[in-house]
Amino acid sequence: TATTILNDTLVNLLANCRAAEWVAVIGPSAGICPQPLFDLGVHLLGGTYIDRPLIFLERFASGARWGDAKRRFVIVRGDLAGIP
Repeated sequence: TATTILNDTLVNLLANCRAAEWVAVIGPSAGICPQPLFDLGVHLLGGTYIDRPLIFLERFASGARWGDAKRRFVIVRGDLAGIP
């Protein structure tokens, strides 16, 4: 996801999905606000965030699995109504 944002190809990729009932972007590798993706026709955004950074750093340094240092999330278009 980050690469398509940086190289300005995300809009063109999403244009190929205009006839889709649902469009999901999973695993964003860059921190972004979801609303611009929703405005481009994305219905669902899913990914992972680190909620225990010290444990994550230890595991990352040793090549271990991230396990309970992370959490997964899903945001569905419309779920953010009323959040500025």
